[in-house]
Amino acid sequence: MSTFGCRRLRFFEPVVPFRSEYLYTNNMYVLAGAVAETLEEDTWENLIMRYIYEPLEMASSSFVDVLDWDNSQAAVPYTSSNGYREEAPRELFV
Repeated sequence: MSTFGCRRLRFFEPVVPFRSEYLYTNNMYVLAGAVAETLEEDTWENLIMRYIYEPLEMASSSFVDVLDWDNSQAAVPYTSSNGYREEAPRELFV
């Protein structure tokens, strides 16, 4: 998330009163990633590789935006339409 995006979080309108019910959002996880990037002075991808992939020896793990779909063992994304399952366009995930 860009610095601009992080600054705009304060303008988000709550959809329910504070602590009145459970509400899941990825926004704060994205903000946490931006904070980690700033503190470590590195990209989120490099931090994930350094602190998660490498210690766990996850040599085949990658990121969807740099994944070579034709030469990988990535799971194939599927969607359901009119009761039929079909492969989802991979462009949706990049």
